[in-house]
Amino acid sequence: YSLQVVSSTGGWDFGVYGGPVSVASGETITLSAYVKNPDAAARLGFTYRYNNSGQVEQGPLFPASDEWVRVEESFTNTTEETLSVYTYLFTPSAGTYYLDSVQVEKAPTART
Repeated sequence: YSLQVVSSTGGWDFGVYGGPVSVASGETITLSAYVKNPDAAARLGFTYRYNNSGQVEQGPLFPASDEWVRVEESFTNTTEETLSVYTYLFTPSAGTYYLDSVQVEKAPTART
């Protein structure tokens, strides 16, 4: 089974979030998933708090597709402290999105 996400409006803060993942200073995590997004583009990203401020790291938009496509995005903690990082699929437009085989790994790239 796959996760179906239906966005009636989309927007800068709409998506599916997971986490938190503890990321030590200098450590890299990689989020990967198979995505089918026939209606609109989407992107993977990370959000965390640092210096009492919300921070967002986003990957590039990947285009709409009727096929399953594996996408990945990495995040490296460049701060001096351990961060609690949340992963997300960002859905900026209205549409239906499907996710499968979501992985979060402490590695610079996704494994198969």
